[in-house]
Amino acid sequence: MAILAWVAEKVLQARAKLQVIKTQSVPVNRVLGWIQGFELVKAVFSLHQLPGGKIGYFAMVMVFSLSKLADLVTTTFVQQVPIQSRCDFGEGLVFNETGPPLFAWPPVNGAPYIAPGAIADLPIVVHNSQYFASNNSCPYGIYNKVNRDTNFCPQDQDILGTWLCSNGSPITYTAGYPVEEIAADFLNKGLLYTNASLEKSAFGDYYDHFVMWSSSAESDTSDAVWNVLAAVQTNAWPTDPVVMLPLSCSMNASNAETIQSQMESITALQVWKLSFQGLMFYGSGTPAVDDPGQELAMLLNTMVMVYGGNNILLSIPDLDADQTQGCIVMAANVPLAVEALVIVVAASLVGLISLLVIYSIQLWTKDKVLREVIRHVPDTVVAWAALAAKEHRISKQGNFSGRVRQRELKDWVVGLETVNGERKLRIMPGDVIPDERPLQDNWSQRGLLA
Repeated sequence: MAILAWVAEKVLQARAKLQVIKTQSVPVNRVLGWIQGFELVKAVFSLHQLPGGKIGYFAMVMVFSLSKLADLVTTTFVQQVPIQSRCDFGEGLVFNETGPPLFAWPPVNGAPYIAPGAIADLPIVVHNSQYFASNNSCPYGIYNKVNRDTNFCPQDQDILGTWLCSNGSPITYTAGYPVEEIAADFLNKGLLYTNASLEKSAFGDYYDHFVMWSSSAESDTSDAVWNVLAAVQTNAWPTDPVVMLPLSCSMNASNAETIQSQMESITALQVWKLSFQGLMFYGSGTPAVDDPGQELAMLLNTMVMVYGGNNILLSIPDLDADQTQGCIVMAANVPLAVEALVIVVAASLVGLISLLVIYSIQLWTKDKVLREVIRHVPDTVVAWAALAAKEHRISKQGNFSGRVRQRELKDWVVGLETVNGERKLRIMPGDVIPDERPLQDNWSQRGLLA
């Protein structure tokens, strides 16, 4: 907007100079310079005329209005919104698709799973990366690299795949029904494999938070891609009938199959069963989480990532690999109203520049001497002060034909001067001779006026 105001001011100056050439004079109200704000109203009442003339006044009002409207629209409608982008990865856990892994199964107590210095119920680094992604409306899954960035928002190039878990029909047993018999019943119904790991919270003859899961691998050395059959107790109180929800999970991540197949899955599920139990409930005396299947899928994703990343959070991607990851950043949302305002301002600027070029060409074609004379037509407060200083010189020196340069005004003052025995307010040089200095009154003589 400042550029628009500056160009508009130059147009008005050029227009005034052309009028001086054409009519030998221009009304003072048209060469008062650029006015804005409350002065636009005040000047009308002071002059009883429109400062700048009709066209000039309209231009000043328009530019001032556009400036305030732009401020209002920008602060009201332009907002910071989250958008998906790419951010530098730095270091973290980097998934090795080919192996070989350093461990037989993923450690459950390492920094990649549990935050440094934390206990099992505190923030989980790799697992939380999936929560960060979900909170940012991005997919959870098995990622090729993760770190602690809470703005993590994976894109297709960051995702190797994911585990998918589906729910079966709940099966109800009497309160306190033996967990071994429940496991046997699930095995007979094809809802569990023979190597199941079980975990519960016992209360005498009763229990709650009972979970069990099993691997399709025949042994820890089968070296084949494996699936998971599991079940979760969904009722809250130990004395309630036991309601078990069957879950069936398989991994859909071809680039992670090489690593996943090398995991000793039977032992891994046995080691991780407490984590499985902890993620399925909201705490003591609570029912199962809203979506046990999703929570289990995310846990299995975590196990594969920790295993494939060798339980290390200080890795960096290979030099020829992508050094970025998907993330959420804040950006300005520019609505249509702001875009329309920008177009209006741009169109006004183009129009004013075109008009300025036309006026400048017209001035350039005039006589050189005449151009030099009108070059000093006042159009600012400083220019008017320079003109007033020049008029003072002429009043004192009738043959004065020069001009007072604007930079010379630093040596001029405004004060009282004796003219024909009367004190009048004048502009005058700061080094006037003594008999030209302002009269002193008693107050100033006493030093009360600076």
